[in-house]
Amino acid sequence: MPMRALKTAVAGVLCWLMLAQQANACPQDETECVEVGRWDLSVAIGAGVRTNPIAGGDNLPIVIIPNLTYYGKRFYLENYTLGYSLVEQPIYSVNLVLTPSYDQIYFQKWGLGNISFDSGAGDSTAFASEGIINNTPAEGMDVLASDGVEADDVQRPPVAGPATPAEPKVVEPVYTLDLAELDKRKQTGLGGAEFTYFGEKWVASLNVLQEVLNVHGGQEVRLAASQNFTAGKSRYQFATGLTWQSVDLLDYYFGAHEGEVDESMEYEIRESGITPFVRLSWSRELNEHWRLLASVHHKRLADAIVDSPLVEESSVTTVFIGGVYHF
Repeated sequence: MPMRALKTAVAGVLCWLMLAQQANACPQDETECVEVGRWDLSVAIGAGVRTNPIAGGDNLPIVIIPNLTYYGKRFYLENYTLGYSLVEQPIYSVNLVLTPSYDQIYFQKWGLGNISFDSGAGDSTAFASEGIINNTPAEGMDVLASDGVEADDVQRPPVAGPATPAEPKVVEPVYTLDLAELDKRKQTGLGGAEFTYFGEKWVASLNVLQEVLNVHGGQEVRLAASQNFTAGKSRYQFATGLTWQSVDLLDYYFGAHEGEVDESMEYEIRESGITPFVRLSWSRELNEHWRLLASVHHKRLADAIVDSPLVEESSVTTVFIGGVYHF
C-alpha cells in the first residue's frame, strides 16, 4: 500500500472515531474498569507456541506470561508499554507512549517473544553422489555350430567398442543460512503518540511511533480494533488490525547484509510494508483468582519481509491455552 493511501486510511479512521456520537463512560461495576492508583498483577500459565518465520529458526515456546498494569492520574503501565495521558475523555484518550519493538524476537531463542502475546540451523551442505553405473555392453561371444549349421553361417552380434565413461555431474554446494553468523538484531524502543477510542463494546487504537534508541531510526504505525462478546460465563474478544513499518526498520531486521551471509543471498529491503493480523481470545472465570484462557493470533507478513532470503514462512501464528492467576 502506498504511503499516501495509508495516510488517507488513517485520517479516515480518525475522523470516523471522533465523529462518533455515543459516549460510554465506564460504570462503577464494570469489571473491565481499572482503579486509579492500583497495581494489578496476574500470571498466565499454560502451553503455547509462536511460529518462527526465519529460515532455520526454532518456534518460540510460551509457558508463562506475566501481566502487570498500573494506572495513575496521568502515568500508566501496561506490561511493557509506558504511557502518559495528555487528554482523557469518556470516549477517547490521547497519550504519549514508549513501547518495545517485537521484530527481534525471531532471532532469539529466549526473550520477549516467550513471555508475551504481542508481536509487535544446522549446516546442511549437500553433496553429490559420485557413483557411476557401469552400463558397458557385453563383449561378443563365440557361438558354437550345431545341427549341421556351420559356425561361419551363424550371425554374430556386433562387437561394441570400449564404453565412453560418463562425465561426472558437478553439483554446486548449497548455501545454508546459519543464524549464528548473522549480525545481532538489537532490542530497541519505539516512542510516539497513541489515540484510543472507547466504544460500548469495542476499542480502537492508533499508534504512530519512532525508534528512539538510534538502533535503526525507523518508524512504525499500529492500527487495531477489538470487540468484546459475552456468552454465559464465557467472554470472547475478536481483534484485527495492521502494522505499517518503514524501510529502515524492515531492512535492519530482515535484510541480508554484506558480511553476514553468502554474497548470493545478500538482500536489501527498499520498500515499506504492511502486516495485517487477526486474533480471537476466549476466557472463563472459575473463581476470584483463577480463569481459563485460550488465544490464537495470526498475522500475514509484509511482502518486503517475505521476499527476504532470511524468511521461509509468509505468516506467524501464536497459540496459547492455559489458566490465569490474578493476585
